[in-house]
Amino acid sequence: MGSTYLRLNPADLIRVFQPNQQVVVIINQPAMDNGEIEQYSFSAQIIGSENHQLVLGFLPHSEVDFGLFRNGRVITIETGRSNGMFTFKSKIISKNISEGTLYLESPKILANTERRRKPRVPYTVPVIYRVISYRDQNLDHL
Repeated sequence: MGSTYLRLNPADLIRVFQPNQQVVVIINQPAMDNGEIEQYSFSAQIIGSENHQLVLGFLPHSEVDFGLFRNGRVITIETGRSNGMFTFKSKIISKNISEGTLYLESPKILANTERRRKPRVPYTVPVIYRVISYRDQNLDHL
C-alpha cells in the first residue's frame, strides 16, 4: 500500500500549524504478547516552529509516556477544521521531558479526509444583478 507524501516548506508550516493550535499525536507500538500494533493518542498543542522544526507541547491533562517517543521514530499528527481532517507524518528529532515538548522535523502531509457525513447537495439560486458602470461610464440611468 503506497501513499504520496508532500513535505511542507517553512511558509506552509507556519500557515498550517498556528501557535496554540490543538492537535492529536498518534504513535504505534507493537504489542509484546501477540505482535499486533497498539495505537496510543495524546492531546497536544503547537508551541511554534523554528529552524524547519515543529515544536509540540503536551496538554497538562494528557498522561504521556515519553518512553514511546524515541528520536527518529515516526508519529502521526492529526488536525482539522470543521469540514476536513488533515493527517501528517513526522519524525521525532528530540524531546524535553521536563517541559513536556517534542521537536519534530517538518511534517509531510499524508491525507486529507472529509468529515461531512453526507455528500454536498447542489443548490441553484437565481441571481438578479444590475450593472451600474462600465469602464468610465455611469449606467445608473439604465
